[in-house]
Amino acid sequence: MSQSVAPAKTMTFEEYRFYQGEPDVIYELFRGRLIAMATPTSLHTRICDFLAYILKCHFASQDIITACSGNK
Repeated sequence: MSQSVAPAKTMTFEEYRFYQGEPDVIYELFRGRLIAMATPTSLHTRICDFLAYILKCHFASQDIITACSGNK
């Protein structure tokens, strides 16, 4: 379950860009509030890897040049 960890005042995107929170915690900005994101589970990571693989195969089979690549 997500909980806000930011100050009571809402943040702008510019403030969020320069916010330095706790180390090893990834935050998202939702309606002006900081939300600590949950650590992805093993299943989540496997699903993401599978989808990236499927897309990579599709792009290769269609001769589509990708503008960026992941770290894998």
